[in-house]
Amino acid sequence: MSRRLGATVGALLMTVSSVRTLRAQEHDHQFFFSDDAALAGGAVAATSDDSGAIYYNPAGLSLNRRSHADLNASALGVRIRSIDPIMANRLVEGNPSVRLRTVDIISTPHAAGITRRFGEHTSAGFGIYVIDYDVRTGQDTTTQTNPQNGNPLRHHVDLDLQRSKYLVGPAIGWQLVPGLRLGVGVYGTYATETAGGRIFLDESRQAGGNGEVAYLFFHSRGSLSSIGARATVGMQWDFLPSWTLAAVARSPEVQLIAWGSQLSVVSTGSSVTNEASPPTFVVTEDDAANSVTLSRPPHFLASIAHKFDRGFVSAEVDVQPPLRIVSQQIDRETTFNARIGGIAPVSSTMSLGAGLFSDRAMSPLALGLSADRIDYYGITAGGQLRTFIGMSGKAENEPLVLTTTLAIRAAVGIGEARTYDIQSAGFVPKSTDVVFYEFVPYLGSAIVF
Repeated sequence: MSRRLGATVGALLMTVSSVRTLRAQEHDHQFFFSDDAALAGGAVAATSDDSGAIYYNPAGLSLNRRSHADLNASALGVRIRSIDPIMANRLVEGNPSVRLRTVDIISTPHAAGITRRFGEHTSAGFGIYVIDYDVRTGQDTTTQTNPQNGNPLRHHVDLDLQRSKYLVGPAIGWQLVPGLRLGVGVYGTYATETAGGRIFLDESRQAGGNGEVAYLFFHSRGSLSSIGARATVGMQWDFLPSWTLAAVARSPEVQLIAWGSQLSVVSTGSSVTNEASPPTFVVTEDDAANSVTLSRPPHFLASIAHKFDRGFVSAEVDVQPPLRIVSQQIDRETTFNARIGGIAPVSSTMSLGAGLFSDRAMSPLALGLSADRIDYYGITAGGQLRTFIGMSGKAENEPLVLTTTLAIRAAVGIGEARTYDIQSAGFVPKSTDVVFYEFVPYLGSAIVF
């Protein structure tokens, strides 16, 4: 085993030189940014008229007749992910392997917005959104007897990843003519990611009273941050008294600046009692280049909704065309998603909603211990409670309104994850089919004044 471990080092170095733990898979619909969206599965481009319109469709801001202040959060969401195996040793009879199963708790306030009316048919707003957030940690160690020589053999793998992306900016919506509304939003983005992974193999034996340990160790850790900008243009058209069509175009995202670095260390060695044998170390370090480039392609959405008293039913589809920039390791595929949902009142103070949605991966499976390519499909369900408070100086039909919304997003992710085989040629990248699960509650509070 010692000789075989040493033989893998050269090939391993060729592998890790192309592996990046960063550039992890992103999804467009991880969270919901308004109460209506959380209840109706995100299908709100044709109906949004509160502060959520800042993100979903700025045209809806023109429907505001009063000011809104919203704060929404996903509290204690759970993501359950299993890769079995994540690494298999083909140098040893029986192909011993390690798996990686993680149960990660996420908790983040992900939306805050405020809107203000200016004129009869014009409103503006400002929002802050966490559009991407993930935490992932896990490890596994297996120890067994090498059936070829009886020596103890140990395999270990672990990884940790944390990433987030923020979108911040203003939007304005106005009504051109009765039934036709337009809106524009301009946003800045900030993304940051830190990821690390380790692989460790060792075999020990006793021979002639001397203890020997042969080992192979790989560690990689990096961080990457970027600042960018993008814009949104939206339209809503009431083509029939209770029917609305909507169209939204999101511009390509421009990366204005990026910075970061990645460090990889590979070491192999064999230590024998009373005989010093220094280990070998190979260290590679890479700094991220600062450059202006496109980081995401444009995004187009179409929606139709049927509205009724304090409720609606809506359906929408969106498409993202491909974008490939080899020098920036950007590879986005053509991606389609769909959502359908609705909200219905059950009383003057309570409404219930439900929806179905897809959130498909935008990029092919990359290299790296944290890489996966997952298509999510899920449901949402929940309710909203409204409290009306009369205030002096306000008309009876314009009381202060407090709303509390509680909903759940449950999704199953189907796709593939990166795995590695230890062979005489080195660490050979493979893939395996995986199923992930996600349960994210939503808590929203708003004031209409």
